[in-house]
Amino acid sequence: MKFMEERGVSRWLLIVHVVLLLFLWWIPVQTFSTLPDQIAVHFDSTGQADRFAPKTGFQLWTIPFVGTVLGLGILILTLFPGLYDFPQKKEVKGWPMVMRLPVYAVIKEMLLTVLLCLDVVWLFAEYSMVASAREAHAIINWTGILIPALAPIGLLVYYLNKLSRVFEEAKAKVSL
Repeated sequence: MKFMEERGVSRWLLIVHVVLLLFLWWIPVQTFSTLPDQIAVHFDSTGQADRFAPKTGFQLWTIPFVGTVLGLGILILTLFPGLYDFPQKKEVKGWPMVMRLPVYAVIKEMLLTVLLCLDVVWLFAEYSMVASAREAHAIINWTGILIPALAPIGLLVYYLNKLSRVFEEAKAKVSL
């Protein structure tokens, strides 16, 4: 697992993810007793609540649960890059592991960055659900969700360019 040590950025991304995930669980735990019996759990395209559920149901805990499961899935992919073995080119499969490590490190960083964007979306949605229940009017501001939801597109372009550079550098070293 030497690739875990390749980039300090990945370590910080993972720490920030864990902190955001803990905060995601903290919101419903901290506010549960102050919420009304019925809370908004779904919003339409205009931001108005269109589905309500009892606060004792699974709905209040869905967002932290999904965030945790998604985080664990991405963590497993970053810890065991052989599960996805990217890139799938024949020439790369013949490379020694030491040459694949920089490629895996960039992919790990990319996955963790996208996960952080999703964490922000989950936090905003959870906060909006709790805030709308407390204020007795259920409305959600979609700009707070759209910005972090669209950010991964720009980040994906950045990381694909970075991955291409790392791949070409590794390819040049192998051909020497």
